[in-house]
Amino acid sequence: MRKKIIALLLVVVLAVGMLAACGAPSGTTTPPADSGTTTPAPADKGNAKDVPESIKIGWVAPLTGPLANQTVGIARAIELALPVMNADGGIYFEAYDANIPVEFIMADSESNPTKASEVATKLVTEDKVDILIGEYTPDTINPVSVVGERYKVPTLVSNGPQASWLSAGPYEWSFAMLFDNILSMEEWFLGFDTIETNRKIALCLDSNVDSVLVTDLLKDMAPDYGYEIVDPGRFPEGTTDYSAVIAQMIEDDADIIITCMTTPYEVTLWKQMVQMGYNPKIACFSKGMNLSGDVAQCGEFAWLCCDSQWTPEYPFVSSLLGMDAVELSEDFTATTGEAPDLTIGWDFGMLDVVADVLTRAPSIDKEDIRQAFIETDLDTIYGHVTFNEEHVYTTPVFLGQYISDGEGGFNRTVVNAKYVPELTESVALQPVPWDKING
Repeated sequence: MRKKIIALLLVVVLAVGMLAACGAPSGTTTPPADSGTTTPAPADKGNAKDVPESIKIGWVAPLTGPLANQTVGIARAIELALPVMNADGGIYFEAYDANIPVEFIMADSESNPTKASEVATKLVTEDKVDILIGEYTPDTINPVSVVGERYKVPTLVSNGPQASWLSAGPYEWSFAMLFDNILSMEEWFLGFDTIETNRKIALCLDSNVDSVLVTDLLKDMAPDYGYEIVDPGRFPEGTTDYSAVIAQMIEDDADIIITCMTTPYEVTLWKQMVQMGYNPKIACFSKGMNLSGDVAQCGEFAWLCCDSQWTPEYPFVSSLLGMDAVELSEDFTATTGEAPDLTIGWDFGMLDVVADVLTRAPSIDKEDIRQAFIETDLDTIYGHVTFNEEHVYTTPVFLGQYISDGEGGFNRTVVNAKYVPELTESVALQPVPWDKING
C-alpha cells in the first residue's frame, strides 16, 4: 500500500504541467488519466511584467514509516483539486493581470521530525515554494512550521494537537487546523461515563511528544470527572514488548485503557493484551486507529474507540470542489478501499483554504499570501474556518467507535459529539466483547 501511495503521488506531481496547459472545464473533479511534463504551461501574461511561471506549493507528509497509513488519501485529493484550481489556466492574480497555474511538490517526512525539517527546508531553499503545507502529528507539523517561520514562508498545517503546536509559537507565518486536546478528552470521559466501570484508567504511553502531552492532560482532567489514573510510566518510543506494562495493568485491575501511539505499536499492544488476558471494558486507542484497516489488524471484535475527526454525516461542502461529505467519502472508499475517515477532512480542508487564500491574495508575494491567511473566513468541508490570534482553527472532533459489520469490515459510529452540534450521536459506547474474542 505504501509503495502504491508514493507512486500515485509521483503521477499527480508529473501531471501538473499537463493539467495547467490543457485546462479542465470549470467544476471538473476528474483529471485526465495520462500524465505529462513536470513544467507547468506559462501563464497568460497579458500586459503585466515578471509573471511567475507557476505557484509552487510544497506538501510535507509521512509517506513512509509508521505514520504512512494516514496519508493514503493525499494523491486523490490533489488529483481532484488540481483540475479545478487550474481550470482557466490557473488562479487569477490582479498584480500580474494573469492566471498562474498551481503546482504541488511532495516531500516525504518518513515519519521523522528531523527528516520533516530537512525536506521542508529543501522545498523552501531549493524548490522556492510559495506556500508550505504539512500534516499528521507533531513529528511533521511542528518542524514544518518552524521552517516556515525561519524563512518567512506562509505555512498551513493540519491534524495534530493544538497544545503541542502552540508550545513552539508564537507564529507569524504559520497557520494550523488542529483539534483541541481538552475538548477531545472531555468527549472521552463523557463516553466512558455511559458504561459501568471501576473508573480506573490505565495508561500505555511511550515517550513521544503526543504521549507526554496526553499523560499530563489526563492526570490533570481525570479527577474532575471522577476517574483514577493508573500510570506504569513512559517507555521508549519504538518499544514492542509491552508485557511488563500489561502485567501492571492487570494487577491494578483497570477497566479502561488509553494509548496514543502509531498504528504498528498499537496493533502489537492489542495482540499482547489478548495473549496475556488483559480484558478492559473500554479500549481507547487514539492516534493509531484512525482507519478501518488499522482496526481490522486487531481482529473482528476489537471494538476500539478513539477521538474522530471525520464522518460522512458532516453537513459541510468543499468550497473548492462543491462536493459534500457523502460524495467525498464515497470517492475515498472507491479509490483507497478504506472506509471514509479523517484524512478526508485534513486533505480537502487544507486544499479549500489554500485555494481560497490564493484567490484572494493580490499577488504571490509572501506577505500578501500571509495576510490572506489571516483574513480567512470560509465555509469548507471541515466547517467554517477562521484563524484566531494564535493562527489556529479548531477542527471538529468527537468520540467514535469501530463496530464490526459482520462482513470483515468495520463501521465507525458517532458516540459522543458534544462539541460538534451538526452531528447526531448515533450509538452508545459499547464495551469490548471479550467473550467473543476469547471464545
